[in-house]
Amino acid sequence: TTGGREWTADKVITTVPLAVLKRGGICFEPPLSEEKLQAIQNLGAGLVEKVALKFPRPFWRSATGEDADFFGHVSDRRENRGLFGVFYDLSPSRGGCGHKEESDCALKSGDEGCHVLVSTVSGQALQRYSKMTDEEVLHSCLQTLRLLFPRAEVPVPTQYLLSRWGRDPHIGMSYSYVGVGASGQDYDALAKEERGKLYFAGEATNRQHPQTVTGAYLSGLREACKIIDSERHYL
Repeated sequence: TTGGREWTADKVITTVPLAVLKRGGICFEPPLSEEKLQAIQNLGAGLVEKVALKFPRPFWRSATGEDADFFGHVSDRRENRGLFGVFYDLSPSRGGCGHKEESDCALKSGDEGCHVLVSTVSGQALQRYSKMTDEEVLHSCLQTLRLLFPRAEVPVPTQYLLSRWGRDPHIGMSYSYVGVGASGQDYDALAKEERGKLYFAGEATNRQHPQTVTGAYLSGLREACKIIDSERHYL
């Protein structure tokens, strides 16, 4: 490791994000196969940042209605395209996907005062977002909400959380995608093991479910099964 520590194993599963592989963040010895390197180059590493805000009351529902679980925003300034383009109502009191049992559970647990909006930052706005402090992001997000709901009193959130995946050297992305000239076969190539010792998992190795937590989870099970199967002849 960069800290000088060393671990040894018969087999290894690497689950680092595609962006780390694309920038050569890990030195593989012996080098990865040409097929693997080509797949890493072909697939794209996209970025969407998220901002979560917890409010004491759902002020937006007076305009959106009780049944709306998201609403959008389109900026009239080019540099702000992608900045808080959509807001999702993820309040526990909504009962997730509308299941009454979940709603009742949320109310019993005292979450009736927990109203959560999650917004996204993408596209051209990412460059501006990367230069903003957390306080500046919060201020800009609240300005957007007050623009959208001029008749509502938009309170200061009781809590907020921002992602900074783009600046994290161990992440650098939020989803993979098929780049120009690439195909689904590149997902399969990235999923192939190397020399029966080095295995790869993560959403970017799942052709059927890329860009999802489900895809990442299933890829981990897939590689674990591969290793178990490879060891059967020793049992």
